[in-house]
Amino acid sequence: VGAVGSKSQNIQDIEIDPTATMYLDIERITHNPQMRRVTIALAPDTKCQNPRFVGRLSGRALVPLNRWIREGRRVHGVYRVPFAGPYYLEIISLYCHYNISDFNSCLVPGGNHRVTPPETQIVTEESIHLRGYWSSAVYKPLYTRYQPSGCRNYPAATEERCVAKTTPRSFFDYNQFVTGGRMENRLRHFDLRRFVHNKADAPRVPLANCFAQGLSCRVCTVGASHSAQLADYLRSAVGLP
Repeated sequence: VGAVGSKSQNIQDIEIDPTATMYLDIERITHNPQMRRVTIALAPDTKCQNPRFVGRLSGRALVPLNRWIREGRRVHGVYRVPFAGPYYLEIISLYCHYNISDFNSCLVPGGNHRVTPPETQIVTEESIHLRGYWSSAVYKPLYTRYQPSGCRNYPAATEERCVAKTTPRSFFDYNQFVTGGRMENRLRHFDLRRFVHNKADAPRVPLANCFAQGLSCRVCTVGASHSAQLADYLRSAVGLP
């Protein structure tokens, strides 16, 4: 990864992962720190006419790369970080041909969907106040979690090939949610290590009383069956009925 150009035009080239499914479909990836923008230039002969990307920066804080905009063969994603400086960057391709009205649109295979190599880093230059973000005292990358084939049930779920992909160790380093105002006091018990857990370990205390009793609430967010529980938890956190 290198930076080229003057300070006013400090465009950073980002390597493309040669093992990525979309490797031949991407011509170039660049980072413009002045615009807080990462650009993916698609190859002229790309087979992916309507790709979809997601990304994030990890380091002292965990923030998304979002608001993706398509301009010709270029796809731009922007970010906002609470601290300027170096961050690890991960971009993955979700779709090669995305059609919101076509339920048969296929996802890019999870084993090769990352278009940026491991340890990819960029240097940000502008910090912006955020209403909330996950923070870490350890500077290391956090990669997207996914479940390889055959890892859903026991005993296969405990195999190293399954555990390493679904629960990266750095995931637990982002264990504090930083915010301000009245939310800061309400979310003081919001610990990421307790955020993901086995459903069987859920607290017996109703979530509505969780913060009132000063407990460290734990919520399982895996699967649609837990969405109602998550909604109750967040309503409790902000003081809503």
